[in-house]
Amino acid sequence: HFFIIEEYCEGETLYEYVMFHNSYLRKGSVEEIEQYIKSLICIFQNIAAFLARMESKGIVISDLTPDNILVRENNEIKIVDLEGAAPQGEEIYISKSTNCEKKSIYYDYCKLFFFCMFAKGEILEINQNFMEKFWFDLKEEYSGITDYVYEAFNKIYNMGFNSFYEIELTLKNLRECNEKLVKNPKKGVDIKHFHEFVELLYQGIINSLKENDFN
Repeated sequence: HFFIIEEYCEGETLYEYVMFHNSYLRKGSVEEIEQYIKSLICIFQNIAAFLARMESKGIVISDLTPDNILVRENNEIKIVDLEGAAPQGEEIYISKSTNCEKKSIYYDYCKLFFFCMFAKGEILEINQNFMEKFWFDLKEEYSGITDYVYEAFNKIYNMGFNSFYEIELTLKNLRECNEKLVKNPKKGVDIKHFHEFVELLYQGIINSLKENDFN
């Protein structure tokens, strides 16, 4: 491969941003977690705006990963490594998922947000139901803005939007509504929930081994 370097961009990759700033995984205060979620909404609104421009030009991005997005001041983003971009209609490999029937940039966009929230993206390649499991845990612990974020990304995941322009507007409205994060009262641990998760994980690994013909 040959590359032309046109400019140097300061900033953290989205992967680094999540590792350094994810207050939810670090069990930060309610205020810190709320700020992190609102920053993610801003970042993903900017990503949606970029993807909307690409859609309007008939271009599909096929490598939407945390290492290919730079986060700069005020949550401005830069997309790097567009080697996988192609005109709509061409056969390109968008998602590695073997379980998701809707292999699309919308799925990759949701998976990217899932990674930023829970630091787990590839686990969705084992079993799609893990998305609901992790969201369930988050909504059990917190309510408020998390409910609206879940509704938005669940709609995206289920192909409820016709374009990234609509997604951009939805996230813009979510930012402007200034919804707060609320910590819910603690509940007892439901051991059944853990059993279900382990069973899904085990079955997902077995299915993945079969699909890849591993002995």
